Amino acid sequence: MELTWLSNMTLEIKIAEGLRLISNVISQAKNPAVMSSFGKDSMVMLHLIRNFGHNLSVIFHREPFFPKKYRFANSVIDDWDLTVRDYPPSHTSLLEKNGIVEVVNSYGVGNRSVLLPTGTCKAEKDEVPLCALHDLYLKPTGSYSFPWDVVFVGHKSSDVDPVWGAVPLNADYANNIDCASAAYPLRHFTDADIWEYTEKFNLPINHSRYEKIDGSWGQRKDMRFNPDYFPACTACMVPESGSVPCPRLGGSIVSNISDKLRWLPKQNFSHMTSN
Repeated sequence: MELTWLSNMTLEIKIAEGLRLISNVISQAKNPAVMSSFGKDSMVMLHLIRNFGHNLSVIFHREPFFPKKYRFANSVIDDWDLTVRDYPPSHTSLLEKNGIVEVVNSYGVGNRSVLLPTGTCKAEKDEVPLCALHDLYLKPTGSYSFPWDVVFVGHKSSDVDPVWGAVPLNADYANNIDCASAAYPLRHFTDADIWEYTEKFNLPINHSRYEKIDGSWGQRKDMRFNPDYFPACTACMVPESGSVPCPRLGGSIVSNISDKLRWLPKQNFSHMTSN
């Protein structure tokens, strides 16, 4: 749902506001970085930041599975000569909505955590699904000393996440004392603005993930190249699902283990993701 105050701003004004924020942050921060997923929003944010000629570190969290999902990101990293960093989450949790399980990765940022979900979906005919329990929930974890004092994040006030819902922003800069501050240069943008900017400046588009139908851009229903979602079996993890056949065990029946897992209340989510 588009916020009324956003529709009263032209794209040129939104770009100018984003550039102003970026300029102020870069001039004052000691060690800024960019949080990116190389989705449509991240591409616009990276392009805005590149106007200032700085090769800031890019924080790009990814799963080690299905490398085809990262072909586009890898090509942009190479073409734009980006310096990319990744590190493991401190722990994982789960979130369930309408029978769909999300694995929520908790990444340490100073004394706080940023929660980034790994979505699950059904496997296509030619895909072998992951085991959401062993491959995603029980992934390797660790500690990390976060070196950056400000992070640019591509979240927009108009964003409505299918799991988390609307997460509007009250300001374009969050000054944090015990962890990295967050700057939101796309705060005033809408999805329509993102695609207008993308076409206006001829930005690279992940055509395997996005498609244009009847003049409007959107995500493809086919999730094979969407790095936000992984084909994974969650049958034994869904609350109240009962005993189920396990693909990893050749169809053997296993008990439901949802009561043994860490579940995250929805209201505890702190949004610093980048689309």
